[in-house]
Amino acid sequence: MAQRVFRVVLACCALTAPALAADPPAPDALTESSASQWDWGLTVGGSSTITDDGSFLMVGTNSLKYETTGGFDTWLWTPVARDGDWDFTYVAALRFWVYAENPSPYNFQNQSPWIRLGTGPGTSDYYQYQAGYEVLNDAVGSWLEITIPIEGDVTWQRTQVGGPDLAHIDYVEIHADTWDSGFTLWFDGMTFDPVPDNPTGLAAMAGDSVVSLSWDPYIPRPWFDHFAIYRDTSPFSSVVGMTPLDTVTDPNATLYDDATAVNGTSYYYAITAVGSSGEEDTDVECVGPRTPWPKTDVQLTPYYSTAHVAWDEVVNPDVAGYEVYRRTPAQGYPDDPIKRVLVRTSFTDCNLTPGQTYYYKVYAIDGDGNEVNDFTNEQAVTLGTDPNEFSMHKNMELLMVFYKRGYTDTEVNQLTEGLKKGLEFYWRTSVGQLNMDVTWMYLDDFAPGPDWYSSAVQNELRSRGVENDQYDLAYLVGNNLAGCYGGYVVFGSTCASLGTVCGVPYPGKDPNVNYTIAWTFTHELHHALEAMENRTAGTPEVLFCHFPWAYPDPLGPTGWHMDWGAHYDGIGLTNREYGDDWLLYPWPYDSYIECVDDDGDDLPDDDPRVWMDEVRFGSSSALADTDGDGLDDLGEYTAYNFRGVDPLDTDTDDDGIVDGDDHQPLYSVSRYLPLMPTPGVDGVVGGWWNLLTEGYYFTNYVADFDLTTYAGYNEDGLYFAFVSSEKLRFMISIDGSGQDGRFESPVRHTAGHTDTSNPDNKHNHFGDSWGDGNHVYTYHGASTVEVYGRSVIPGAEVGSQYASWIYETEMTIPRTLPEGAAYTWYPSDAPVVDGLTLTPGHVIGINITFSNYYGSDGGEFSGMWTSLFETHSYVDFILQQRGDADCDGDVDLADFTIFQQCYTGDGGTMNPTCLDMDFDGDDDVDENDYAQFDAVLTGP
Repeated sequence: MAQRVFRVVLACCALTAPALAADPPAPDALTESSASQWDWGLTVGGSSTITDDGSFLMVGTNSLKYETTGGFDTWLWTPVARDGDWDFTYVAALRFWVYAENPSPYNFQNQSPWIRLGTGPGTSDYYQYQAGYEVLNDAVGSWLEITIPIEGDVTWQRTQVGGPDLAHIDYVEIHADTWDSGFTLWFDGMTFDPVPDNPTGLAAMAGDSVVSLSWDPYIPRPWFDHFAIYRDTSPFSSVVGMTPLDTVTDPNATLYDDATAVNGTSYYYAITAVGSSGEEDTDVECVGPRTPWPKTDVQLTPYYSTAHVAWDEVVNPDVAGYEVYRRTPAQGYPDDPIKRVLVRTSFTDCNLTPGQTYYYKVYAIDGDGNEVNDFTNEQAVTLGTDPNEFSMHKNMELLMVFYKRGYTDTEVNQLTEGLKKGLEFYWRTSVGQLNMDVTWMYLDDFAPGPDWYSSAVQNELRSRGVENDQYDLAYLVGNNLAGCYGGYVVFGSTCASLGTVCGVPYPGKDPNVNYTIAWTFTHELHHALEAMENRTAGTPEVLFCHFPWAYPDPLGPTGWHMDWGAHYDGIGLTNREYGDDWLLYPWPYDSYIECVDDDGDDLPDDDPRVWMDEVRFGSSSALADTDGDGLDDLGEYTAYNFRGVDPLDTDTDDDGIVDGDDHQPLYSVSRYLPLMPTPGVDGVVGGWWNLLTEGYYFTNYVADFDLTTYAGYNEDGLYFAFVSSEKLRFMISIDGSGQDGRFESPVRHTAGHTDTSNPDNKHNHFGDSWGDGNHVYTYHGASTVEVYGRSVIPGAEVGSQYASWIYETEMTIPRTLPEGAAYTWYPSDAPVVDGLTLTPGHVIGINITFSNYYGSDGGEFSGMWTSLFETHSYVDFILQQRGDADCDGDVDLADFTIFQQCYTGDGGTMNPTCLDMDFDGDDDVDENDYAQFDAVLTGP
């Protein structure tokens, strides 16, 4: 703003008016062709020069160049005679540019520079300004603008020596000190910024038919007459030609209410100070828009120790969010809100006292956190006293920052739906214990920086109202981000992650969903949760989700062992294992929600705050087990990673076993992999093949197709056969020690290195897993079977036949196999094997992925792909024990009947289907086999 200075000089014959000091020097006057007005001094020997430099400058035509050979304290001052006699009463700050060259490797010292404003002609009365760090080091090699408030501040501490007088400042003196000796400084643009004449700190808050203004206390001037209040419905920067809305004559006033404001109309306001002769600084900065709004009521929902607080939206472009205030009947509202909420209209208040009555009201705020609307009336709510009426769930408040520029509206919607897939994944796989409470912040711009560590990103979000410790988690979406990463900690305690493009296959084919970001979010958010656990004391370990590196610690020999697959399956199992330990997290991560749960099954009845409830799932809120199949409704919803089982069908997979008793209720498959004779591999699927399952879990083919899978084993190998209406490639993943999971093995393959504690060599660690790009691979019509990316499997066979639009494929996988998938941890002293362990009672995990023959290669998810079981996970099979002919897990009289049918006597010809009764492997079923059968007989 332009400075307005007014003076009144009184004189009479009896009095002599005191001399008036001069105005402060004009901008750049002391640093523009002014070298002759400066002098210098040194503490120890050396010399200095002060010259005008027209070749190196920031403003005007010259800078002031100061060269010295001195060390220790060196200084320069102006004017030379210390007789400036300037009035700095209304100077707000001293500002100048400085550039430094300093050959010392240690640069400047003693918190250089320090500046003195003195009242002279001596040097015993001055104000000194000095920062708490070496400011001049920031000017080495680059121009630096320094601003020093005359009153001092937290950066520039002001100290006083003697009795200086701001109304009579005689000189400006600049000191600097370096290690070693000799340096050069350039100064330019020295300016003495005036105290603004108009009031500062103007703020406005809209209410119901009123806008209340406030401003900082004003320093009275002798010429002051009144404040002028201006208002318009558009922004303005000058009041020339405007008529004031009103005037305020009290110079000590700081408040004004515009009671003429009309609800629904947006206004802008400014204030000026006017002199007795009409003098006025007409350049202003207005505030607004401020839109008066009829007050509404807060909507409150009581629970046991929480209350859900909701309100109507304030339709005002200046509103960035809301502040919520709470009180008890015995107390008034505190000065600070209990919660700041952005771009949404609700939140859950937790850690309250059961049975207590609380009052709430809400204010709308702008991006700087200023209250712009006194928005709601207060309302009261009384909490319940019975905790058994509600389920409790951890509630992580997540800020989803979405920069939309560069995306079409369709792409924004697809990315949003993909993120929702990841959000529900956490709710499902945590078994309803971890809820992500999302604030969706969509911004019509490119991200101003590539990641969370960008100050531009953080500053922009702060300008939109984000404050420290406001969110538990944050996620960044946008074009041109720095890849995919999680584990940032920003805004005080917010654990953050980002990314859009790092994907793994998801079993879905909805064109309205971006499945790539579903995995990016799921994986990178898990890193943010790891960061949260790392920065809190006493909270259980959140496993590092690059799973091979989770071994050997914390999972190694003394840790827990997990039967997990890759990607989604790994994170899903860690979420399940964590249970309700999320509720142990302290402030600022201690929020939770309570939900109405009439049947007590921990699946909320009807609550849009969570990612699935009984209404959306289709189950009954009156029955914990809607269909009475022994698996409660929460168990039905969370039975698998990507989908649940049918809460209205007692036998979802139609295998004759009710879901509560079924080890795999989603697909009809036995617990046991049956013994079978080594098949003749001719491509004709028949004879002794045993059905594994009909159909498949998922396909991204446009249309469904027919598929039947057969499987079995004996001591020599695994055997698979497929009958399908499509020509297929087959990618078989095998976890050879099924109860240990994909990334752990109790045995070491002959090719595996033994340094299992060395993370840099994990690519050479091989156990008994084959998957994740090193799966067993062949295709219809192939002549070989291979470990994909490794080598052909010696002794493996494949046979194919095509007839009547049906493709039949048989394959044998011998027990001896090439090295398997890398990144498998095993004890360094693990027994060495050369392939599969195929002994009765052993457990192996199997999953099979299929792809179209045309348009794909041997990659696990190449082309149009189909997953036999849930994507990324394994189904565990117990290798059938001898004598258990009906594969029900015991050897009883039913099996004895079958033994009798298989009995051949010594040297007889055994039916190949009786392989499980040939205990001694001599190709007959005789007395020797009966003795061993009788030894394992368990009862009737």
